[in-house]
Amino acid sequence: MAKERGGVLGVYSESHSDDVTQVRFHPRDPDRLASGSTDGLVNVFDLGHSSEEDALLATCNSGSSVSAVCWAGKEYGRLLCLSHDEGLHLWDLDHMETEEPLTILSVLDARGSASLSGDSALDYFVGGAWVEQEERLLVLGGTIRGELHLFDCSDRGLEPLKSLQGGHSATVRCFQWDPAGGALLTGGEDAQLVQWKPGAEELASGTRHTLKSASALQLKSRHHGKHKSKKEK
Repeated sequence: MAKERGGVLGVYSESHSDDVTQVRFHPRDPDRLASGSTDGLVNVFDLGHSSEEDALLATCNSGSSVSAVCWAGKEYGRLLCLSHDEGLHLWDLDHMETEEPLTILSVLDARGSASLSGDSALDYFVGGAWVEQEERLLVLGGTIRGELHLFDCSDRGLEPLKSLQGGHSATVRCFQWDPAGGALLTGGEDAQLVQWKPGAEELASGTRHTLKSASALQLKSRHHGKHKSKKEK
């Protein structure tokens, strides 16, 4: 008999001890789920198991409240974690069944390692996105004045790619990378939805800008060499 839709499919109640702040399904495996919490843990589940003990594949500890989680890397075998106190952590889940450590990169406050030109300084990180076509992990940070800074995140840390200005006037809370159009969509506390795309012109509606495209976004094309967890607590 087919299961009725709309009901609870399962409950995992023991893996986190505080509020869950983010969940991310694996881009290719619908049964794989990563969850982050204010308890500092990022858990990876196999939803094909009804038992929580069997479903929990890995636990990574960021040491602080988790603000954002992102699947990344070849075959999406890595996890990027950003914390509310601006920490940055990168884990390789391909090491779950080996003796190699899961942690590739761990910085308690990554704003200081994100070197910017001039007097620019980061106030916060928004999140990360894996650009599969270029095998590149992007991390977006910003300032309370609405300035945005895009970074390339690798095993060595953060490298500045581009600074974006003029689109927002307040803190940016979310973003989405459009791989097909090579565009960046951002939304902020200034009630603006901004599209950053090379060669585009600003669009306005009346006196209030509801969507605008800036020609400021030009990512450097750089080819990276191809790189062909149990629990870490």
